[in-house]
Amino acid sequence: MIEFSAEQQFKVIKPGSIYYFADEDCGLKDPHYHVVVNYNPQNEDDLIVVYSSTQIEKVLRRARSYNYPSGSLVQVCKEEYECFTTDSIFDCNQARLIPKNTLIAKLKNKELIPKPEINSKIVEKLRKAILSSNVVRRGIKKKLFLHNKE
Repeated sequence: MIEFSAEQQFKVIKPGSIYYFADEDCGLKDPHYHVVVNYNPQNEDDLIVVYSSTQIEKVLRRARSYNYPSGSLVQVCKEEYECFTTDSIFDCNQARLIPKNTLIAKLKNKELIPKPEINSKIVEKLRKAILSSNVVRRGIKKKLFLHNKE
């Protein structure tokens, strides 16, 4: 089997690529699945990611308490993604930019596990949910919106 460097692995990154890791910067001490939603992530230094949670009721309660638009949440059944062992939810209000170099470093340090891609229909739902959010940073939305127009 051919071994690829961390840098080489990120040169083939695609929309829907998933990485399993803990993200202490946003308070995730336990690993979560993070989905890349950029249109051309292989050509960008910063990746737009959203992470999944299996605590669906907790996420729904938080969304109601913060008055998030209902369209900013995406539920995915375990049958829709082969790595999920239970139904999950993406709170797209939590979309964030992560420098690609941060993920490369995590991969080198064995703190990140690449997973199979999620299907493009779900990626498109995640993008629409990010755009419908009333709290996602304007720069993230602009990045998605401009690529959507190309």
